[in-house]
Amino acid sequence: MLEITTKMLRDAKAGNYQPSFLGYIKSLLFGGVKLGEVCFLPNEVQLLDISFYQRTASFPTMLSNGIKGVIIRAGQNTWKDTSAEKFMTDAEASEMPVGSYWFYDSRATPLAQAKLWKEVLGNHKTQLWCWADYEEKYGGTYSGWRHFYDFLEACKAEMPDRKFGIYTGYYYWIEHSPNPITQANSLNYFKQYPLWEAWYVSDISFVRIPKPWDKLTLWQQSSNGDGTKYGVGSLSVDMNQFVGTLQEYNSLFNLDNTGGTMPGVNWVGKVKSTVTAGAIVRETPNGADTGQRLSADTPIEGTGELVIAGSYTWMNLVKPAQGWVAVHLLDYSAVSEPAPTDGVVVDVILKNVYAQGDVFAARDVKLVKEA
Repeated sequence: MLEITTKMLRDAKAGNYQPSFLGYIKSLLFGGVKLGEVCFLPNEVQLLDISFYQRTASFPTMLSNGIKGVIIRAGQNTWKDTSAEKFMTDAEASEMPVGSYWFYDSRATPLAQAKLWKEVLGNHKTQLWCWADYEEKYGGTYSGWRHFYDFLEACKAEMPDRKFGIYTGYYYWIEHSPNPITQANSLNYFKQYPLWEAWYVSDISFVRIPKPWDKLTLWQQSSNGDGTKYGVGSLSVDMNQFVGTLQEYNSLFNLDNTGGTMPGVNWVGKVKSTVTAGAIVRETPNGADTGQRLSADTPIEGTGELVIAGSYTWMNLVKPAQGWVAVHLLDYSAVSEPAPTDGVVVDVILKNVYAQGDVFAARDVKLVKEA
């Protein structure tokens, strides 16, 4: 006979979901394997997931604090997330690997939600895949795993070039998925999708993986990450771990981490350590504020010539953000030109940058080597 205590029910949480008494009984009868017994968790890859709730997001700040990727909410029901477009654009400009998630809502048709998700994503990349969020409790016409199946199939039909996974909580999934005995084939259908599981505990020994899965791709371990530290406008932010090493993460998501200097880069350096408030990134030299801030000591790469506008000289950044930064906030140097080849006429422009108070100017000298 099973004895269920109040403490067991209180501890039976996965993400934001509180299971019912019957749901907890079902978990005891049909529960899955323990994460720590089947997966290696080296804690090398931390990721965030964000939405309009965060209001603002500085991806250079995330990168400088060790975040390796971000999964951005695209929408819910028939509503687009109001921050999705800006977040995706800014993340790409900062070369932050991006994924997307859609909160499935039973009050709207699966097909309508799949079409809107496609519309929101447009031509944006989703290197970290697209995740169908299954945790709703609205009790709409399209509730239950059968309609969630329809949603996944619609997503694949609408976006055949994207890869999909499932986000859910352990106890929610057990209560809202096919019966492992009487509906085993239906349950096994979902195994084709990688699993991103929410379970808010610090001790991995508590985390279980629900059937039909036998491994976990992402683990959402907390909703109380330090929002200020990671550069978002909310006090807290969801924290996630990739279940594997950094090398496995880069390999699974086909991320390019070879390093080196991008083609066309003329300047390299970093934000000065004295810039405590963050270097402002602008759309044009002395132009509108993009809302991005580069924290002290952030590595930078720039392209093209320096431009004087207003009271300052500006550099056109290509990494970690795209936009213009005043050069008095930077420690930087020019990328060396390749040595001239004998027998070839080579034009080299040497830039002599010198200070005039807060204004920087440039003097060009043209050298010509003839055969």
